[in-house]
Amino acid sequence: MWQASILTALAATLPWLPAASTPEALIGPAWTVLGKAEGDLDGDGRPDVALALGRKDEEQLQEAPRWLLIARRGRDGKLRPWASSTGPVLCRQCGGVFGDPFEELAIRDGVLMLRHYAGSNWRWSLTDRFLWQAGAWRHIGKTHTDTFTNDLDYMHERDHNLITGYVIVTRKGMGLAGRQAYHEVWAPRLAKLAFPGRPTRLVTAADVVEGRAGWKGANDLSASVAGTVVGDRLWIEARITDDHVTAADAMQVIDAQGHVVAPLESHQAGLPGGWRAWAAYPVAKLVGKTNEDVLQASVEIVDDDGAGRPRKVLSTSQGGRAYPGAIRRAASLRPPDLGGADPRSDAIDDDLRLDALDN
Repeated sequence: MWQASILTALAATLPWLPAASTPEALIGPAWTVLGKAEGDLDGDGRPDVALALGRKDEEQLQEAPRWLLIARRGRDGKLRPWASSTGPVLCRQCGGVFGDPFEELAIRDGVLMLRHYAGSNWRWSLTDRFLWQAGAWRHIGKTHTDTFTNDLDYMHERDHNLITGYVIVTRKGMGLAGRQAYHEVWAPRLAKLAFPGRPTRLVTAADVVEGRAGWKGANDLSASVAGTVVGDRLWIEARITDDHVTAADAMQVIDAQGHVVAPLESHQAGLPGGWRAWAAYPVAKLVGKTNEDVLQASVEIVDDDGAGRPRKVLSTSQGGRAYPGAIRRAASLRPPDLGGADPRSDAIDDDLRLDALDN
């Protein structure tokens, strides 16, 4: 929510008017519409509008900010500013040799989609998806695709559901082929131990990486997994639904090489209909090679019901130990669905968000 002081400071430069009958009439004289999409974004049956805005003189400016403005249509037919941000729409110079990276805005089934495309011989595209849900604008997903103009068969795509943390990576060309799917666990940095983040839920057959034939559904075995970082320790908590709890049941963290990471300390307790586990692990042993905020590790839940019963294992990596999952260290409590992305990396940036406007 914009604070009054910020509104006062920006009043002279905001590129829109309080209300207008058409999208074009809503825009101030110093600005131009780069892209426009119309559709119902709040379920009231009236066509709302999303606009990508740039300054008319931006060619003379260095990395001039652009605005994403969403306007809601009222019962009187007029459009009024609803939400805005300077984060999502990349600047004119942000596309490298290819030039201006902005490609399109679209609204499909109530979801606002923003697409960029740029690069040089190596091309990248980024599609961000936003949804009005539970009284707030949420960044619900992003798809980042890399291609190579000298090898038209090459493609590397990472599709990230920012609500659930579910990631699908698809590769082809240059001797690479395949699909990986995993859950990214959200782990905010905190001063003391707590698990306030959105948990990752393991509830489908695809999450059962061992003993799937014997899995009878979520009441047989399922889990929610949460994380937090306190100092140099990664804490993982799992709350498990289990119809037959034994002393051999366990939670464990698996590193990028497929090895079980020894916990610095671990705890376990019973819950109605299951059990709870929480343990601490050394962050230094899990830091990735390319992004220190992404720990290359997965969480496994081992369900060992004893002799005569099949052992079952849930994992945040649906490929099991063939490839690692991910645990993301975050600087704030803001859940990942409100985060954004630098299109040239897999990092989540809290600055890419839509701020609701008071009106």
